[in-house]
Amino acid sequence: MPNIFKALSSIGAWVLFIMGLLGLIFGWMIYFMKMSAGPLDVTELSAWCAVDSSFLLGTVMITLSVCIMVLRRKLE
Repeated sequence: MPNIFKALSSIGAWVLFIMGLLGLIFGWMIYFMKMSAGPLDVTELSAWCAVDSSFLLGTVMITLSVCIMVLRRKLE
């Protein structure tokens, strides 16, 4: 595999990994802010959906970054 593809896959994997970690961290921050605000209210359901989507996107990005690195290792 040419070196440019190795570099691009490494950069892509690291970007996905860092963005995934940031998504998980911000998801936890929003979750704890909502929990400290009081009990769950039906009108605040969209805020809870933002927490769920942040966790989901963070997990998907980290999983994709691991898949990219495994593929990169197999192509060497």
